[in-house]
Amino acid sequence: MNRSPVTYTEQVAAWVRLFKYRGKEGLATPMGRWMAEVARVHYARENISLVTFVPLHEERLIQRGFNQAEKLADEVGRRLRLPVCPLLVRNKDTAYQSKRTREERLLALGGSVILADGAWKRHVANQVVLIVDDVYTTGATVRECAKPLRQAGVKKVCSVTFAR
Repeated sequence: MNRSPVTYTEQVAAWVRLFKYRGKEGLATPMGRWMAEVARVHYARENISLVTFVPLHEERLIQRGFNQAEKLADEVGRRLRLPVCPLLVRNKDTAYQSKRTREERLLALGGSVILADGAWKRHVANQVVLIVDDVYTTGATVRECAKPLRQAGVKKVCSVTFAR
């Protein structure tokens, strides 16, 4: 289940590129505010316990200097008054997904996200987790992130992205 406050138009794509590739990290504040409001309205009955985010591979994180999904998750978590936990790790560097077909995305992403080591592993069972990312295209990334969470016993996974 995914919700987004805006439709992915050319104008929105330009805004996302400024945020993601031009280092305009301050855009996380208004984007996250909109995302939090959408999550608050659409997931009000879900009893979300915590927020996590789509991880970047270590090499991509070094290139970009920050994880845009983490910045958005921090804002969403702050506005929803929920803890933000880095539950996931990207264990395989996948090329940019934006130019790939749905089938190519599914193939490339397979097995690329695992549960992070940490004390919260034993605390996620029976919880409702909100995954945050910037753009939802085919849903392949969110689904790949949901797999290890479900295997860890998470009761339900919801997601919120800025654009769809």
